[in-house]
Amino acid sequence: MSGYKLKKTAQESMQPYSIDLRKKIIEVYKQEKISIRNLAKLFYVAKSFVQKLLKQEQQTGDISPKRQGGNSRAISF
Repeated sequence: MSGYKLKKTAQESMQPYSIDLRKKIIEVYKQEKISIRNLAKLFYVAKSFVQKLLKQEQQTGDISPKRQGGNSRAISF
């Protein structure tokens, strides 16, 4: 491969955020009462991720990543 780095596919590079990070975001939000925007900046994540995480935690009490959908069709020859 002579020094070339192969790009990861979108699926390989888009790993869910860790449970530890999710716990820290929830903890800081509850203790510090800072805005979602500032929380996202603090942890270098998207504001929409923080919004969805807080909503998920409030509704279900669970902060684990949701299973991502995708193309699960069988290949036939």
